[in-house]
Amino acid sequence: MVPTWLVVAKDWIVTLTPLWAILLAVFWEPLKRTFKRNITDPNIKNTEAIKDLDKEIKKIAKTAEDAQRINKALLHNEVFKECKEFLNNADINVDDLEHLGELFNLYESLGGNGIAAKLFNEVQNLPKKKGEKK
Repeated sequence: MVPTWLVVAKDWIVTLTPLWAILLAVFWEPLKRTFKRNITDPNIKNTEAIKDLDKEIKKIAKTAEDAQRINKALLHNEVFKECKEFLNNADINVDDLEHLGELFNLYESLGGNGIAAKLFNEVQNLPKKKGEKK
């Protein structure tokens, strides 16, 4: 079973990654226009400062994209592992199904593939049991 803190951390990361991308998209041009760099050499133009800022913003955007890919891989692994475990047990607790559904929805929102959907659909069709979580 996944520790609660890890699920919460994944939720925050998955939630904040698109937010950074949106902020980046919204503030890209205003940042370029308003960025002022302490320039000691009068021969250096502000266009160089803007180019430097542009490089930094692209690095941040790449980091956000990488974080999203990592989140997607972690969620895929967790959904796949949990689905296989429940399918091997041939039943599932209602609370566990709800938890798995939340993980799957996060994975799917990041562009998850049909393999996880197929497994999740199979798990949803398992007999539901009452009692303790796995």
